[in-house]
Amino acid sequence: MQISVIGAGYVGLTTAACLAEVGHHVLCADSDLDKLKKLTAGRLPFFEPHLDSLVKRNTTAGRLQFTSPTEAIEKGSAIFICVGTPPL
Repeated sequence: MQISVIGAGYVGLTTAACLAEVGHHVLCADSDLDKLKKLTAGRLPFFEPHLDSLVKRNTTAGRLQFTSPTEAIEKGSAIFICVGTPPL
């Protein structure tokens, strides 16, 4: 199943990585182009224990990709909206 996660913050990126870890193909999207560039290069925008290894393993396996919200919405069979999470 092609799953799209809109928002690559704490909730969205963690959700996307975990869904990819259990075998789904996941498009993780964000409107922040700098964040997408960092994620595509393998750098996470925040620290969460073990998330870096989940992201690396699943991007390498081709189950996790980073893209624009438009592409993610067009291609997703199921879409999770994970935006607007309060920082505190």
